[in-house]
This record gives sequence, C-alpha cells and structure tokens, in this order.
Amino acid sequence: MDWILIMRLIMGGSMIIVGYQAGDYTPATVGMFFVIYSLVSAKYKIGCGYNASCGTDTNRRYSSKTLSKKEIEYTEIN
Repeated sequence: MDWILIMRLIMGGSMIIVGYQAGDYTPATVGMFFVIYSLVSAKYKIGCGYNASCGTDTNRRYSSKTLSKKEIEYTEIN
C-alpha cells in the first residue's frame, strides 16, 4: 500500500462512517465512490499523486521563440 491510497481510504472511510452515523446517505455515497476511485486509481496508477499526472506538465520544454514577446504592429489613425 502506498501513502496516497492510505490517505484516500481514510478520507473515504470517514465520510462513510459520518454519513452512516448522521443518517445522511449523501456523504456516505460520496465516500463509497471515493473509496472505489482510490482503489482503481491505485491499481492503474492514475489521478493526482501518481506519475505526476495532474497539475502542470513540468517536463514540457519551451523554446525561446514561445517565451519571447511578440511585437504588435499597429497603425495610428488621426
């Protein structure tokens, strides 16, 4: 088991327990789907936390052409 899976299971399990104790099945249902999602994402290593697959792409290389400012040509109207 990895840390990401453990944290997701704790969060989903606590939502299930709180929803069951309060008699509100909406958080319990969301917690159940969160537990299922965490198990699937741990098996296939998808989602945030695995393989840097969320957020910005840090491996993307930018050329100097994309970072330079483009000159804007305009005509002044009197």
